[in-house]
Amino acid sequence: MPPGRGNLFVVFLFLLALSGTSDHNQFLDRIFGDCEMLRLRFLWGALLLALGGACGWLATTPLVAAPPPQAMSLRPVTPPAGLGGAVDRWLGVTEAPIIDDARFARRIWLDLTGVLPTPEQLDAFVADTASDKREKLVRQLLDDKPVYADHWISFWQDLLRDGKIDVGSTDVFQPITVWLRKSLEENLPYDVMVRELVNPAGLEAAIQYKFDSLSGKAKEDRRYNAPDAAGFLAGLQAGLEIPQGDQQWQVQATQNISQIFLGVQIKCATCHDSFIDEWTMEDAWGLASIYTEEPLEAFRCEIPTGTKPVPKFLFQEVGQIDPAASTAERRQRFAELITARENGRFARTIVNRLWARLMGRGLIEPVDDMHQPAFHPDLLEWLATDFVEHQYDLKHTLAVIVNSRAYQMQAVASQADDQPFHGPLAKRMTAEQFEDAVSQLTGRKGRAWVKNGDRLMEALGRPDRRTVTTQRLAPVSTLQSMELMNGAVLHEMIYGERPSSLDATAKQLEKDKLGQKDQPVIAPVPPPDFSRYTEMPSAAQVQYLFRWAFSRPPASEELAIAVELLDARRAEGIALPMSDLVWTISMLPEFQWVR
Repeated sequence: MPPGRGNLFVVFLFLLALSGTSDHNQFLDRIFGDCEMLRLRFLWGALLLALGGACGWLATTPLVAAPPPQAMSLRPVTPPAGLGGAVDRWLGVTEAPIIDDARFARRIWLDLTGVLPTPEQLDAFVADTASDKREKLVRQLLDDKPVYADHWISFWQDLLRDGKIDVGSTDVFQPITVWLRKSLEENLPYDVMVRELVNPAGLEAAIQYKFDSLSGKAKEDRRYNAPDAAGFLAGLQAGLEIPQGDQQWQVQATQNISQIFLGVQIKCATCHDSFIDEWTMEDAWGLASIYTEEPLEAFRCEIPTGTKPVPKFLFQEVGQIDPAASTAERRQRFAELITARENGRFARTIVNRLWARLMGRGLIEPVDDMHQPAFHPDLLEWLATDFVEHQYDLKHTLAVIVNSRAYQMQAVASQADDQPFHGPLAKRMTAEQFEDAVSQLTGRKGRAWVKNGDRLMEALGRPDRRTVTTQRLAPVSTLQSMELMNGAVLHEMIYGERPSSLDATAKQLEKDKLGQKDQPVIAPVPPPDFSRYTEMPSAAQVQYLFRWAFSRPPASEELAIAVELLDARRAEGIALPMSDLVWTISMLPEFQWVR
């Protein structure tokens, strides 16, 4: 039925159903006479048909008008004239007050390296009288390759679905951790990183591993030691059945690629033309067909449509993909188009993600919908252009942001789009930052990300990485409170022992039934090492611990209470009296937040 007539028929059925409630509807009286049961059944059927027709109309009509698309190419912009950095001139904060050196040190160490500055590092920085000491510290932290990689790998693992946990024993996945860690340590240019992810050298071996796993022929060394990035495209194989329809790896991979690198959500368009933007099923399935020998048949809500869209790139103005080219040639062309200088969406998306990570909120929100208007369009354009001009250097853009007065202003609780910029948002520590900070205070070595997750990190917002995670959401919850107050992981970190009452949870028992094939191997946690405090009197111990945890000395009242606690625990013969103080400090919002 033509769309116009179909809509009229829906309206007719709806009005008929409404009018049928009248006692004097002559049309229905002639049909049903005195048979009220048939009359009611007819009216219910008409109403249901009307509602079904309305749903069908909605499925082909955008619910919200899509915002005007940005020009794909980056437009030239010039920062306003005046003193100060370009970011500050754009935001009009060249003379805004900034936080003191101690608070800046804590913020910058956590944001760039994920750990707290030691009291010795803090003292050296605060005592430095050089006018450019903040810029020098930023460069020093970014140049510490292993520490930088240890922190930022969690950000990229969230995006790229690496480092999964809690997968079932029938799931198949291939980490890219070896490749990712090496890329971060070497500061591989971002465009090179993405080309290796989109067109990896080991793709055929990775796909073969997936199918071999279903037949029990897979070799575990491919899973854990693959030096390439092919595991990103191969994705997660859940269960023992060969994926069909929109669960095929090509469809899943291109959904992730468009979301991560272009800020475009095409998942909905895989099943139906999008309700909220311009993407169609032809776009989504054409993108997936880049990776296949023959075009994929499109599935509408798991039902084959019989159509096979030809391979195509989402943004035709950037360039096109020849459907007649070989699969290898199409993959290479796809990687070129995503990272092309003419594709401004590529640079805008990553600098917006970095801004959101450091400032607590993106210039465009949500960060996965780059169609939305920017809080400051010219600043976003300038950052993206500067990123491209500096050869896609991630560390360069990080330095540009954190060296600005905007980043160094007092943290605020919220920022409205229609208000001037007031400062970065206060951010809660990530799960990894929290565990690493506690490890520092208890004298432990190693970083939390290596554990590949635990119950405490899960409660604090670390995702299981079965899907792409571009922004962690960690609202305060009962689970968080229980893990922080009584959880085995934190207790073991601080006290060096796991309470027997917390060993056998229902979740762990269920995992034991399923087997341990995919469970991470976590070595026993050694006792905390408080030896650095041994020769200090109680007051000095408290002062040192406070400066490490908060980058400030304790107030007189805090000092008195903490000393009293330590002395009382020693008098009771407690083996590790510092543990109670560390636990108390770790519970404070001042410790758990980056301000």
